[in-house]
Amino acid sequence: MLSTQAPFFFPMGHFILFVFVASTIFHIQQRLAKIQRTGELVPAMRPALETMERTTTNQPLIPRGMWTINAIGRLGNQMGEYATLYALAKMNGRPAYIPAQMHNTLAPIFRITLPVLHGDTASRVPWRNYHLNDWMEERY
Repeated sequence: MLSTQAPFFFPMGHFILFVFVASTIFHIQQRLAKIQRTGELVPAMRPALETMERTTTNQPLIPRGMWTINAIGRLGNQMGEYATLYALAKMNGRPAYIPAQMHNTLAPIFRITLPVLHGDTASRVPWRNYHLNDWMEERY
């Protein structure tokens, strides 16, 4: 049986190895730069902390409060809501809690790390609602 495949040449292996190593180094460098940028954001928050009230030891108070979300929709919508809540809470340094309904939907499929806020506890909290713009509107 005749084969039309070209033989594998050793220099071709070196080229493929070089491309793989260069790509890996490039992606690692990109991730390190991203980590360093997020580390630089922390000192930028310092002026905001200095304007807050201070304790008796002249230390700024940690911002109080928590974030949660109104779980609306089925699986796909709740996945997006969870990701948005998680990201916004991390960016703003607030604890985030998910409703029990969302936990019941997502926990069988995903490893959920945010704690659950049960309905009886949520009903006793004086909530402050924040409006988020709908960036899918035509004016945007």
